[in-house]
Amino acid sequence: MADSRQIPVAVCDCHVHVVAPVERFPQAAERTYTAAPATLEALRAASEPHGVTHFVIVQPSFYGQDNAYLLEALAV
Repeated sequence: MADSRQIPVAVCDCHVHVVAPVERFPQAAERTYTAAPATLEALRAASEPHGVTHFVIVQPSFYGQDNAYLLEALAV
């Protein structure tokens, strides 16, 4: 019988955002808040110890229609 406390292989976080520094990728003027940077590298570093190896990266509202950083993160 498997240990129920073990994380299964190929764990996927099904809703994450990546956020670039605002100097590099400005956030939309009409946003309701300014999000702090949360880079793909930081996401991987925080997830690795927990066995999370897959992500569904979602476009955050504070970028409005500009998905340039999302596309950059997906290209890595």
